[in-house]
Amino acid sequence: MAASTRREQRLAGIIASAMDAIIAIDEHHEITLVNPAAEQMFGYSAAALLGKPLSMLIPERYRGAHDAHIRNFARTKVTNRGIGRFGQVVGRRADGREFPVDAAISQMEWAGERLFTVTLRDITQRIEAETALRKNYELLDRIFATTHFCIVYLDRDLNFVRVNQAYADVGGYPPEFFVGKNHFDLYPGEKAEAIFRNAVATGQPFTIYANPFQYLDHPKRGVTYWDWTLHPLRDADGAVDGLLFALLDVTERKRAEREHAQLAAIVESSNDAILIRGLDRRILSWNTAAERLFGWSAQEAVGQPIDLIVPPERKGKLRRFIEGAARDASSSPVETTHLRKDGTRIPTQVTFSAVRDQQGEVVAHSYTVRDMSELKRKEKALRGYTDRLRGLSRRLREVEESERYAIARELHDELGQTLTALKVNLQMLEPYCAEGEAEDHLTEALMITGRALEQVRGMLLDLRPLGLEDLGLAVVLESHLAKQAEAAGWDAQFETTLPGRLRPELEMACFRVAQEALTNVMRHAHAKRVWVALGLNAGEVQLSVRDDGKGFDAAAVSDASPTGGFGLIGMQERVRQLGGRLAIHSAPGRGTEVRASFPFAPAGGREPAANASTHA
Repeated sequence: MAASTRREQRLAGIIASAMDAIIAIDEHHEITLVNPAAEQMFGYSAAALLGKPLSMLIPERYRGAHDAHIRNFARTKVTNRGIGRFGQVVGRRADGREFPVDAAISQMEWAGERLFTVTLRDITQRIEAETALRKNYELLDRIFATTHFCIVYLDRDLNFVRVNQAYADVGGYPPEFFVGKNHFDLYPGEKAEAIFRNAVATGQPFTIYANPFQYLDHPKRGVTYWDWTLHPLRDADGAVDGLLFALLDVTERKRAEREHAQLAAIVESSNDAILIRGLDRRILSWNTAAERLFGWSAQEAVGQPIDLIVPPERKGKLRRFIEGAARDASSSPVETTHLRKDGTRIPTQVTFSAVRDQQGEVVAHSYTVRDMSELKRKEKALRGYTDRLRGLSRRLREVEESERYAIARELHDELGQTLTALKVNLQMLEPYCAEGEAEDHLTEALMITGRALEQVRGMLLDLRPLGLEDLGLAVVLESHLAKQAEAAGWDAQFETTLPGRLRPELEMACFRVAQEALTNVMRHAHAKRVWVALGLNAGEVQLSVRDDGKGFDAAAVSDASPTGGFGLIGMQERVRQLGGRLAIHSAPGRGTEVRASFPFAPAGGREPAANASTHA
């Protein structure tokens, strides 16, 4: 009896100290025993559980299946087994929370009554760990499948176990093609194979950068470059049982490095100063030409503010050009002044460009600076030559106009008067040659004489409009327009708001420009209407000759062309000599306007009262 009591006490002690929850139920599924672990697991005291149905510890949706399971188990006479699929069921705590448990059930008969013992283990933490582990595996699989790194798993004999899609794409085969094949059967290389086998033998990782490689089965790719790493993989005993082989294609990086080196060489050998300034306005790079131009060495200049080479009066003047370059606006060279180490100022031409990172963000600004000192000296000398040539040209035109005037006078006084007298005498003979052959000859002689007089008048107009001195520009120009319109069949309109007379040389220039423009209209425009306007605006004499003719591409007409431009060179030179401007506006099918503007120069130096007239 004492021995039996001691066994019961030992059994009770074992049940009470067990880490797993132990619950005993009778054949009516009512709880007859619970240990402390069960009380802690479910949150009930033993008193609250004893005599209660086991189903109170199971969520309601599982209770029917659970009762059926125990009944089936009782019929099998099996001593013990797991409950539910793989022994996992769901428990319900006193506060209603559910949790996963591993459950095992055993049965026995005692005094003719069937008893069941259920052993339970809370596997919440295990499930959470398994879920986290599964998610990690899934994440690794996704990384393995989607990373741009080429990843390979090799066994210790260097056979492919698994490759990711990136590696397969580079090789030009599906991933399953590689599995089971030896790496160096596909890609032979004694040096590389020795490295791989050493990693297996020693367990030491190996890394190499920009290693050249050429695919024998893809010769058109040429030489490619790879960063790659070998990581030995160990089994549970610490022995190397495979390699993780990770590769990154750096062919483009290698090419970019080569191009960068070439660009650096170009920058260093450039005759123009090239420097880069950071967003903090400090100099980041400074080539040899910058050392020559500014006098500071690269060591002295790098790290200094860009104001090192900017004269005080020029600070901030170039900001809008720099900001424009940062906006990708078209950047034309800008002429400015820079400061040398010795304090002298030098004329320069600067081109700005933005330096961007891979995301397109501006990280610095590049300056290309050209010394314009020699060019400025040549420009100054050229301006001197040009001024002298223009003075000579002006003198030649004065001589030309003087000669024209003299020839015109000779023609008018000698030939013109002679032809006029001849015509008068021929007209006096008309009564004596009223009939017959004499009349015909006389009529023909009068026609010839008339044509000769018209030709002389035309020559006089080309040489010098004689009425210009006496009648003024407006009257002579209006008369000339009317004659041209009558000859060409134009609908012509003349308008003037010019206040009185102008200086003779200005009147002559305006007339010659208008004369040349009207000649061009007659020869080339096929116009129906012509407008000539002459006036004063904002201190300038403005002349406009406009037509509705066929027009032309004004941009394509070069003022340097010796054969084109419809007399553009002559008009431009006349206008330029008097300090004026000439503009031609035209487009195919939209007519043409010749517009000349001159500084106002009234006759006698005084501004007469304004008048205006319009004639059509």
